[in-house]
Amino acid sequence: MRACAVRGAGAPGADAVALVFEEQSISYGALNADANRLAHHLIGLGVRPDQPVAICVERSPAMVVGLLAILKAGGAYVPLDPAYPANGCGSCSTMPARGCCFATPPAARRWAPRQSPI
Repeated sequence: MRACAVRGAGAPGADAVALVFEEQSISYGALNADANRLAHHLIGLGVRPDQPVAICVERSPAMVVGLLAILKAGGAYVPLDPAYPANGCGSCSTMPARGCCFATPPAARRWAPRQSPI
């Protein structure tokens, strides 16, 4: 499996390829639009500047979108390993009461009592 790669130099156009992962490629415009959409959703859920937002996502384009969205919303991302046991110290259950957790469906099922749909 190949890791995510961000490409481009200077100020590439919106149609230029920003990210390539396995057989997927995403343009800068699509990446920015997806990250903006998720950032606005996070803000609507109450994410404020410097608020911790856990992200529990396998390495994928969704991870890149999630990281960008958390930063655009003003939050501070806290990476969690999806392979880590849900009851361990690295889970969403350890987030402060005002924290937020962004996870893909497989990881979110393990923390369902605390998660909001994103």
